[in-house]
Amino acid sequence: MSGGDGGKAMSAVRELVATERSYCGALKHMLSTYHQPLRDAQYKLQPLLVEQDVDCIFGNAEDLLVINTQLLKDLESRLAAPIPPGEPAPRVGDIMKRTAPLLQLYEKYVR
Repeated sequence: MSGGDGGKAMSAVRELVATERSYCGALKHMLSTYHQPLRDAQYKLQPLLVEQDVDCIFGNAEDLLVINTQLLKDLESRLAAPIPPGEPAPRVGDIMKRTAPLLQLYEKYVR
């Protein structure tokens, strides 16, 4: 593998981490700004939405945040670790393979 390919691989790993960091931040913001206040309103005399509507809107976003936060931690840890000699960039395939089955939760979220 040429040095240019190693740079591209490292760039791809960094982009993956940056994108995951941004996505986790957006999920946290959505849940704290919209989801939690609507949940809290359930205990008031006149809630804005009934519980079923809140569940329909936000689906399993809380579960997705847990999964994606762990994915981000794993990726950041791998990026921070020393790269083995002869490797052009951190390998993240094992992390993605381990996480892939959990991403099936997105099926419910996108419905």
